[in-house]
Amino acid sequence: MTPDSPSEQPIVLIVDDDTLLTDLFRQAMTKQGFHVLEANDGAHALALIETQTVHLVLLDMTLPDMAGLQVAQALAGTHPLLPVVIATGHDPDLHTLPDNVVELIRKPFSMRTLSARLHALLPTP
Repeated sequence: MTPDSPSEQPIVLIVDDDTLLTDLFRQAMTKQGFHVLEANDGAHALALIETQTVHLVLLDMTLPDMAGLQVAQALAGTHPLLPVVIATGHDPDLHTLPDNVVELIRKPFSMRTLSARLHALLPTP
C-alpha cells in the first residue's frame, strides 16, 4: 500500500450544498493529506456514511433537505463515536448540540484555520 492510498489517509466527509466551497475544501484538504468525500445534503451524507469509512464529518448547519443539527443528531444515534465539526455563520444553541459535535467553526473561515483544526482532531500519517 502506498502512503497516498486513501485507506491510509484520514477520511473527511464535507456536507454542504455550496459546491464552490466543497470544491475548494476538497482541493485544499487533499493537499494537506486528507481524503475527502462530499455530500450536498443530509440524506446523501447519512447514506454515504453507511457505505463508506469516514473518520470525521464537516457539517454545514443549513442544508436543503434538513437542518445540519438533525444530521448531527442522527449520526449521534447511529455512529456516536464519529466526530462532527459544525461550520456555521449563525449562533447555534450550544445546549442542543449532540455529544458527537467536537468543534464549532464560524463561517467564513480560512482553509488554514480549518486545516489546523482537522489536523488537531485527525493527525495525518
